[in-house]
Amino acid sequence: MIVHRVKKTIIDLCHALVSMHTLLWVLVAFLVVDAIALVWLVSREFVYGSLSSINLSCFSNLVILAGVLVALLTLVWNILKQYSEGLLKESQEFFEKSFDVLNVLDENQRPRNDRIRWLTSARLLKVAEQIGAKIKLKSHKLLYEDIKDFWRSKFYDLLDPDGNGFPENYFAENPGDFDCWSSRVRAPLSLSSIAVLYRFCIWPEGRRDPIHDEPKFSEEEIDRMCKFGPKGLGQILRKHRDLQRDEP
Repeated sequence: MIVHRVKKTIIDLCHALVSMHTLLWVLVAFLVVDAIALVWLVSREFVYGSLSSINLSCFSNLVILAGVLVALLTLVWNILKQYSEGLLKESQEFFEKSFDVLNVLDENQRPRNDRIRWLTSARLLKVAEQIGAKIKLKSHKLLYEDIKDFWRSKFYDLLDPDGNGFPENYFAENPGDFDCWSSRVRAPLSLSSIAVLYRFCIWPEGRRDPIHDEPKFSEEEIDRMCKFGPKGLGQILRKHRDLQRDEP
């Protein structure tokens, strides 16, 4: 019952967001029309020398209407922004909860191979992504992707710290246990939870690396490092640069 109510609330909020976006554009359209009408009336005043009482009344009404529309536009924008900020904050919280559930280590400094923990972590991770997918404002969407990259790195360090992963018996005592196991053996990790968590760690296809276009160190920068520090970095960069020059 509670899950159904939460789901319904989320759906209603999404519908409200779409409606607010529509209202926002309608208000912008009205403002444009209002501005055109004001320009037309002012141009008539210059052409005919003075505004008639009817035109003056219309002019005043248009000014009032413009003020009301601006106020409504500001209100709708603030609601949209606050809603989007709320989604961003909630997604961050669920990423953190997902990580905290899994970040309980065993004697080998690995996440405990506890079926329930892995399932819970994977479910919380999916909730974080579902909330993030509802973010509409571009600036918040960019922030969400940056937050997601941060947690992707954290999960990667947790699940594959040395690049070799975990031994096969970490996931299940026997391969057949994934399909069916008895109470005499340790419950295997859920294949679904494993898939969710390990797929999350993979850099998404099409996602541009923000440091891809970062220029290489210049000769001046390397010389400055060798003289003033960090000298170790400057020295190895100098040797690397010399090796590149020696290559045919």
